[in-house]
Amino acid sequence: KRSAWLDFSSKKTRQAIEQSYYQHQEFIEHLAKSLAIPLHKLSAAKTLTHQLTQMGGRK
Repeated sequence: KRSAWLDFSSKKTRQAIEQSYYQHQEFIEHLAKSLAIPLHKLSAAKTLTHQLTQMGGRK
């Protein structure tokens, strides 16, 4: 495997990471809403896929 190093001193790199983070967060929020899953019930302790299949849109 090959490691990828990020240059956090680069403003462009920091902005790209921030943009990616917010896009991912927005995707999760929309997905949870479309499945009628309260966002506060999701946890970082388990994979998102596992949680979504377990809750399956239950309220």
